[in-house]
Amino acid sequence: MKQKFIFVTISIFALLTACSKGGSEKMVSLGGASIENPSVVARVREGSMYVRGIDQQRLKPDDIQNPFTDFVYAVAPGKHALLVMNIQSGHIIPTENMRCYIIEAQFQADVPYRIDEDKTNWIAIIKREDNGKEVASAKLSDQSSAFGNLCQWK
Repeated sequence: MKQKFIFVTISIFALLTACSKGGSEKMVSLGGASIENPSVVARVREGSMYVRGIDQQRLKPDDIQNPFTDFVYAVAPGKHALLVMNIQSGHIIPTENMRCYIIEAQFQADVPYRIDEDKTNWIAIIKREDNGKEVASAKLSDQSSAFGNLCQWK
């Protein structure tokens, strides 16, 4: 009985740990932005959205190979269009379609941003992390089956 309890406890801990993104943070360049000096780029953090590209250029799979890493994306200052998709609800079997957005924003150097989805209204939102001010929003661009995992970003 004691061995069964220990096994169940360790299994639950392993599942909870595997499902959390807490831990390492990795800076990824979008569109060739420098990752060497964070003060000269805007920093975009994923909230309830995954960033998958910029200015119609998709990220390479090698850039985003670990789903448990917290990514911070370096973006050159100026106006850019981010390709983003919603994060699924956490079920073992995806229960909702992938929602895809193209969100245009004016980014400033040395400013932290966060991208989230208003899941009720299907709107992508970019806010500054330092003051919470909304800088951009976008309506749904495309939907795809959760099993297809392909956004068309038109």
